[in-house]
Order: sequence, then structure tokens, then C-alpha cells
Amino acid sequence: MCQYLGVEYFHYKDTDRTLAVEKNIKMFCFIATPIAVIVLFLNWSGILFVVGLDKQLFTLVIFVSYLTYFSNLCFMLCKNQQRTTLMTVLQLVTGILSLLLNIIGVCILGLGIYSTLITTAIVYVILLFFIPMVYKFNIKFGSIKLQYQEIKGVLLISIPLAVTGLVNSILLLGDRWVLNYYCSASEIGIYSLAAKFGSIFELIIVNTLTIFYAPHVYKSYQDIGIERTEKRNRENFLRYMIGAMVSVAVFMIAVKMVFPILIDARYAESETYLWIILIGEIFFGATYFKTYLINYEKKTKIILFINVVAMILFSIPFGDPFLYI
Repeated sequence: MCQYLGVEYFHYKDTDRTLAVEKNIKMFCFIATPIAVIVLFLNWSGILFVVGLDKQLFTLVIFVSYLTYFSNLCFMLCKNQQRTTLMTVLQLVTGILSLLLNIIGVCILGLGIYSTLITTAIVYVILLFFIPMVYKFNIKFGSIKLQYQEIKGVLLISIPLAVTGLVNSILLLGDRWVLNYYCSASEIGIYSLAAKFGSIFELIIVNTLTIFYAPHVYKSYQDIGIERTEKRNRENFLRYMIGAMVSVAVFMIAVKMVFPILIDARYAESETYLWIILIGEIFFGATYFKTYLINYEKKTKIILFINVVAMILFSIPFGDPFLYI
């Protein structure tokens, strides 16, 4: 639902955009609340049994999952309004709060995984109350009427996005699965450490140059048209590739300086694989430039198809060979 709003956001003018945000919130509550209530009822009645999870823990998982929408919505509205300073402050404050609450919950109160879930829920509730401050609402939710055709139209666009998210999760976890299947635990640790540094590079460089660039592209589609925007986008794509390659060189130099200080000698080998991961992050960021227009035109089935093909191509070389005979 939140991804759908991100796609739809720049198709509206200011007044209609406010109504679209409020409709999306009401639609999410209308669709997700009954699902969450039914799942919780099945859980507490004993009909739904999840191995390894007690009922209280499962309830917390569902509650946090429900609140995730409001957290994503808060940051998405900040990004689309180009209020990056506010977004950074919110992320910094909630990150520090999460760290402190987890230290208290795990180290002092001994709550373990409950601490992580409770902390996440608290942070998401805080972000929920920040949404009206981030985005000024002018319409009462009670006056918003949801039509069946509207809900159907939203779901036709949203469901492929949801499945795409699932496919992406499989792709992100697939590398660990392959290593676990074919290699040792130490090799998984070495790779995971390199991947963690890759995530830092993605957060600092790739996301800054792609995700926060997206609102400018979508607004430009609306203001000056698709053809002129795409011409500018191709030029920016070349700038991105050059800048990202230079960033890889700088990042590798910085890593070589801090690696011996921060990392145990047993995991020093992970530095060898880091440059390959960074190149992969660059090309991952490059895909954003090629999907801005697809997103803007709400062709979510194409995005789903591309990701499914990627997942299949990734899985074939590592699957059981007898499955392909």
C-alpha cells in the first residue's frame, strides 16, 4: 500500500495529493486490520501454530508488521516532499532510541528478542504520531468514501509490488543460502562481513544518488514531460556511474585504512571480496534509473517479471541438478 502511494504520489496536484494520502491510510486500515485480527484469532485459538514461536511473540510480530506501514509512510512522505533534513533527524533519533531501549531490554531486563520487537513497536508508534506533523492533513477521515473500483485498482498495482518485495527478499538471502549449502560457516562469516561493508556503501552512496533522486525525476515527469525528463535522466545516469566508480576507489582506500583496526585477522579475507560486492551495489543502483519511468507509469507487473527472471537466473546454477533433468 505504501509503495503504491509512492508510485501514485506525483500524478496528483497538491489538494488531490492530500486526499490520496488519506485514502491510502484509510484503505490500508480497511484491508490490513481484518487480516491482522483474523491471524491473531487463529493464533490464540491454537488453529494457527507456528513452530518455534510462542503466542505472545507471534502477537508482537504481527503488531510490528502492521505498524511497519506507518513507519514506511512517514519516511516516504519526507522523501517525496524532499524534506531530507527532517528525514535524517527522524532516522537518527529513532536509531539512537532503538539502540538505548535494546541495551536496556537485553542487557538489564533480559527480555531477549522481546526487547527488539517491543523497541521496534515503540519506534513505529512514535513515527505514526509524526505523520500529521510531516504531512498536514485537511480532510476528516470519516468523510472519505472508499469505492470498490478504487480498492480493486489499488490492489492490481500493489499486489505485484508486494510479490516483488518477496522476490527481492529471496534474492537478498539467496547468497547466504548458497554459501550455507556449499561452503563452511567461517566462509559465510567472511562473506557476511564484506556484505555489511557493502551495505554501508549502499546506504551512503547508492541510496543518496538514486532513492533520494527519485522524487526529482517523478516531479520532473509531471512538470516538463516524460521525453525531456528521460533525456536528462540518461545524462544523470552516466554521471551516476562515473561518480559511483570513483566512490568505490575512495571507499576501498578508506576500508584498507580502518580494516586492520576494526576487524579481527580471521576475517581479513573479506576485504578481498569487497570490491566485487561494491561493483554489484553500483549496478543495483543503476537499475533505479531504468525503472523510474516504469514506476511512474504504474507498470508494476513489468517490475515483477524482471525480478522473477532475476531470481530464476540466480537459482538455476545452484539448484539440485536433478530438478532440471
